[in-house]
Amino acid sequence: CSSLKEIIFEKKSSLKIIGSSSFENCSSLTDIMIPSSVENIDNYSFKECSSLKEVSFVYPSSLIKIGIKSFDGCTSLIIIQFLSSKSEQSKLNSIGKYAFNNCTSLKEMIIPSSVAMIGEGSFYMCISLNDIKIQSSLETIENNLFGECESLSSIIIPTSVKTIENNSFINCKKLTEIIIPSSVESIGRYSFKGCSSLSKIEFEKISCLKEIKNNSFEKCKLLTQITIPSFVTSIGDNAFSFCSSLTQISIPSSVTSFGYHIFDRIINSR
Repeated sequence: CSSLKEIIFEKKSSLKIIGSSSFENCSSLTDIMIPSSVENIDNYSFKECSSLKEVSFVYPSSLIKIGIKSFDGCTSLIIIQFLSSKSEQSKLNSIGKYAFNNCTSLKEMIIPSSVAMIGEGSFYMCISLNDIKIQSSLETIENNLFGECESLSSIIIPTSVKTIENNSFINCKKLTEIIIPSSVESIGRYSFKGCSSLSKIEFEKISCLKEIKNNSFEKCKLLTQITIPSFVTSIGDNAFSFCSSLTQISIPSSVTSFGYHIFDRIINSR
C-alpha cells in the first residue's frame, strides 16, 4: 500500500481491532485518526509507515493495547496523542515491545496513568525524544526502554518502579541528572552506561536498593560524586569504570560483594 495517503473511518465506526501488519509499509500515509471503538492496535500494524507524522484518537478512546512493533520505523512520527484533554481517563494498559522503536522524529510523549506495562525497547533509538512523562504505576523499566535516546535530557522515574533493567538508559547522552526512587531494588547491567552528561545521581532516602549490576554507570564522564545507599550488598564489575570526573564515593558497610574493575580508569578518585 505504498501509495495510500489517507484512511478515513466513519464517525460511528464499530472497529475494535486493527490487525497485525494491517498498514505495514504504507509509506505514503501521513496521519491517522483512530476511532474511539478501537481497543487493540495489533503487532506491526503501522510498522515502517515512514511518512506518518501524527496519530490521534477520537474521544473517548477505548484503546487498551498497543502491540509489538506497532509503530516501529515510523521515522516521521512527531505526535501521538493518547488523550484529548487532561480530564479524559485513558484505558490504555500496555505498550508492546519496540512499539515506537526507531521513531527518530518523535520529540515528546505522555504515558497515561492507566498504563501498567511498557515492553522492552519501546522507545529505543528515538533519537529526538527530549521529553517523556510517565504518569503510570510501572514496576519495571524494561531492557532498552530508552536506550540510545540521545536527546533525552530529563525523566522522572515513577515511585512505583522496583527494577531498572539492562541497557534501559544506555547512551542517553544529554541526560544530566537522575533521581532513583526509594522503591528501586535493582539497577541492571549497562543501564546508564555512556550517559556522558550525567553529573548527578540522587538516591531517595530509605532506599530499598540492593544491587548495582555490571557496567551500570560506566562512562558517566561528568559524575563527580555518589553515595551508595545503605542497603546495597552488591556492586558489579566495571560499575563506575571510566567515570573520569569521579572524586568521591561513599560505600556502606552493607556491601559484601565487590566486582572487578569497579573504578577502572578513574584518575581523580581519592
